[in-house]
Amino acid sequence: MKRHIILSLLMMLSVRVYALEIPHGSSYDKRIQYVNYNSSDVVVINSLPGRGTRIVFSPDENILDIASGFTRGWELKYRRNILFLKPKSIPGENEQPPMLPKPGTWNTNLMVTTNLRLYDFDLRLASESNSLNRKGRNAISYRVEFRYPKEQAEKDAKILAKQTALKKLENDNEPRNTNYTMQIGEESQAIAPTAAYDDGRFTYLTFPNNREFPSIFHVADDKEESIVNYHIDPKNPDVMVVHRVAREFALRLGNAVGGIYNESYDPDGIPAKEGTTVPGVKRVIKGEEISNE
Repeated sequence: MKRHIILSLLMMLSVRVYALEIPHGSSYDKRIQYVNYNSSDVVVINSLPGRGTRIVFSPDENILDIASGFTRGWELKYRRNILFLKPKSIPGENEQPPMLPKPGTWNTNLMVTTNLRLYDFDLRLASESNSLNRKGRNAISYRVEFRYPKEQAEKDAKILAKQTALKKLENDNEPRNTNYTMQIGEESQAIAPTAAYDDGRFTYLTFPNNREFPSIFHVADDKEESIVNYHIDPKNPDVMVVHRVAREFALRLGNAVGGIYNESYDPDGIPAKEGTTVPGVKRVIKGEEISNE
């Protein structure tokens, strides 16, 4: 019977110890400490009379409220994402001397609410005499910084997905249609492209030797012309990326004139169900992350 009672007590004690998260100290100074955030953990803060502790939360957090089981014995102040605390004496009453912070009797809990998370702490007061023996995971806390490995991993994954998607957008403009012809006017060779193709959404015209780009116009079936937007390929400054696919374009620069004809024009183009013609890339509204499917 005794054996069962002892085992039960040991199990209860082990659960209690496991519930407390003790920050680990820096390799340079054990009083500078770090702890991974877990909403189900209570974090231990070891303090000393006459010493302050600074608790640093995530830079994107703002402290909204703090509460303690012994506010008379602890000075608590905060600014944005940083909380400052230290044990303090309690003024005496009826001309009695003040009560000084006393190890053991000054221990309490602390609850912090930010705009993003909830935090729970176990504030412990040590004596000056035994503080020198507190090393490693029991060292006095001068600064405790929270780390967020789960959130950081999610952020890194989003950044990687965005970079991958952008890389696809930059690299995946391979020709899907190269069946183009052109007609260039007299003394207009300077505006003649050396290559033309489209990817079903954009048209790509190559002009060699950094020549001046002509203006480009879409020619409708009734021969009405309208100017077309374009940009220069950041990886190849000789390539004009025209923001559409058309049956006919007109090129003009001064008196020079020319025509570009898409002999395999498909008025429906390539269906862009996700808002792009690049496989694996989904277009999202501004404010959302680019996802890589």
